[in-house]
Amino acid sequence: MNNQKINKTFIQQIGAWVKPRTRILAPFLTLVILALFFGVVTDSFLTLRNLENILEQASLLAILATGITLVLLLGEIDLSFANVASLIGIIMALLADREIGVGFVIPVCVFAAVVVGLVNGYVTAYIGVPSFMATLAMFQLSYGVAHYASKAIPIFTVPTLFAILGNKNLGFVPWVVICAIVIMGGTHFVLKYTRFGRYVYMTGGNREAAKVSGVNTRMVVTVVFIIAGVTSGFGGMVGIGRLGVAYDNSLNARLIDGIAAVVLGGTSLTGGEGSILNTVIGVLIWTCLGIGLNLMNISIYIRDLVRGIILLVALIFNIVVQRSVQVEG
Repeated sequence: MNNQKINKTFIQQIGAWVKPRTRILAPFLTLVILALFFGVVTDSFLTLRNLENILEQASLLAILATGITLVLLLGEIDLSFANVASLIGIIMALLADREIGVGFVIPVCVFAAVVVGLVNGYVTAYIGVPSFMATLAMFQLSYGVAHYASKAIPIFTVPTLFAILGNKNLGFVPWVVICAIVIMGGTHFVLKYTRFGRYVYMTGGNREAAKVSGVNTRMVVTVVFIIAGVTSGFGGMVGIGRLGVAYDNSLNARLIDGIAAVVLGGTSLTGGEGSILNTVIGVLIWTCLGIGLNLMNISIYIRDLVRGIILLVALIFNIVVQRSVQVEG
């Protein structure tokens, strides 16, 4: 009888520990299952070299996904970030091609990224255009400017600084990994330990209640979109440095990657729930999925189909696990 009570108490303690961490544990379990699966069906997935490759590829996506995490925490969406990354990369390459120093290139690119984020945020927060439509317009606008500025001609001049950040190491640690750690770590600190971070969660969880509490929700939304613009711009510069060439749609394909990674990690599309730690796991899931399918030598004609199916299954798995724990609680 005593053993039954002890077992019941132990199970209750486990449940109490698991329930508030479900949004992290469910995607983490998905990541483990994926890694084990690809480790079994391929010979090279769990090798040190491939794990380094996963980390490097995940880092660039992580930089882009950081801003998207903040936007989704508000219950908003940003469809423009990938095209903005390409645009800022084009601006950087065009200036470098004219032999303009990096000391001028960086401020110009940061300013352009801030302007883009400000427009997205202002149109959404103050004019009242839904962020889906506002950022969809910026999606087209940023691509149009990049296409016009580059004349659809690849630009092979990349500042040395960003070539180093994209491809070189500091000791045995790639610079791109360091950049991702700094950006995600800083954002995690802001969300968890600052007043602005609390305002982000309050605005995303219940905007009307946040307003009643004295939060300037319009300003919060605008600032978050500016941050998303800056992370997109920096990701674009590092991404072009990694590629060694800039063209008008260099990073456009990252749109699906970024949003999928953040949602896979457990951040809610309706706002108020999620974290940078969730995004770290989601980025690793999405990167492992892409690399694992490549190592399986699946035909390119069905690779996207398989990727979509696995993505759907993983999302359903996450939701089912989260709901089951909530019901048990």
